[in-house]
Amino acid sequence: VSADFSRLDDLLVLNLALNNLTSIPSDLGNLQKLKVLNISSNFLSQPIPAELGKLADVLAVLDLSDNELNGSIPSTFAKFEDTSVHL
Repeated sequence: VSADFSRLDDLLVLNLALNNLTSIPSDLGNLQKLKVLNISSNFLSQPIPAELGKLADVLAVLDLSDNELNGSIPSTFAKFEDTSVHL
């Protein structure tokens, strides 16, 4: 995923499902208007970047399901109280 995504300040929905991704770019945490982030059905095997926790106040849906995630869930994910999170 190109770092250019992080420059899309007004982006509301980002669907990266089924793209054979192996990691989540940490700079996606800078998309402060994002409502839906779908990175399901890829080959994610790296730990989830803690920077995604910066989206806790804005995201309605975070879908990381159907991947091969390793490591622990970042403590920043405790902030996702009103977000539908799929792991």
